[in-house]
Amino acid sequence: MNFKEHRIVVTGGAGFIGSHVAERLAGEGLEVIVADNLERGELRNIESFKDKVTFMNVDLRDQRQTEKLFLEDDLVFHLAFKVGGIPYTGAPIYFSEIWTDGVRINTNVIDACEKAGVSRLLFTSSACVYPGHLQTAGQPPLREEQVLPAMPDDAYGWSKLVGELQCKWYFDVHGLESVIVRPFNVIGEREYLDRTLGHFAPVMCRKVLEWPDKPFEVHGDGSRIRSFTYVQDVVDMMLLAMQNIHDATAFNVGTHEETTVKEVVDKIIALSGVEVQPKYLLDYPVTGVERRIPDLTRTFNILGWSPKYTLDYGLKKTFDWVKNFLAKDESPDGTNS
Repeated sequence: MNFKEHRIVVTGGAGFIGSHVAERLAGEGLEVIVADNLERGELRNIESFKDKVTFMNVDLRDQRQTEKLFLEDDLVFHLAFKVGGIPYTGAPIYFSEIWTDGVRINTNVIDACEKAGVSRLLFTSSACVYPGHLQTAGQPPLREEQVLPAMPDDAYGWSKLVGELQCKWYFDVHGLESVIVRPFNVIGEREYLDRTLGHFAPVMCRKVLEWPDKPFEVHGDGSRIRSFTYVQDVVDMMLLAMQNIHDATAFNVGTHEETTVKEVVDKIIALSGVEVQPKYLLDYPVTGVERRIPDLTRTFNILGWSPKYTLDYGLKKTFDWVKNFLAKDESPDGTNS
């Protein structure tokens, strides 16, 4: 597939991963539409290349707005979604907002793509689609086919899995070409830095940089195991997937490098150069699986992709970005919380 023959739409294009996808494509001289409602995305994420893209403020929960977004023969990188955080975990609002908004967004986007006759859709799913019982100590890495029989750990995983099934159905019934990508714990520049709603690694960077003025706390005992993937590796893989796959096949994107939460915290402290002992909140009701690691056999065999960047490299890039961002005395989340 030749990208130059198509207009490209990146939903969630002012967000973390989406802005990197948009920047890469715009840098190749392609026509790129960045669609975002700025609920979590930031215009400053596309500031450095804003003259090379067209920004459209679109709320994909609205069917009419979504249907106006796409044109025939577009290529669509769908990264927009409802993302929660600690306040959502275990609370009824988590299920109502994440599930309802997530399913509505995916349904509107996939249906609008089919109606418009887009050339291909890349659906950004999640490692959270896998059954929780397969993500314990001693289990082998997660293979793509293990999503069924389904038993995701939370509403976020369920809503992403439903989106995957919709892609498969729309390909089988309507011929809508698509590919599904399942990222594992992506890190890098332009992450959302709210201390409560942000993702683990960038928030830990923020906490160590704001200590001792603000507490440096970690939920749990730090024993959870994860695979952390640098964002540029994810962009590389997404472009390969969009170019080569059309039949709604799913692919993991991550690394085999297994790291505990405590090891990541220690690496971030080392990057900061400060002597600080984080407070592990052992009584905090920690959710999430014990161990989440991808099997990359399908991704390597079919796409020829494997990660280039180490965890240490990705953390250094993340830490440096957070440090520079905070040094500008800007509120990364609008609250200074």
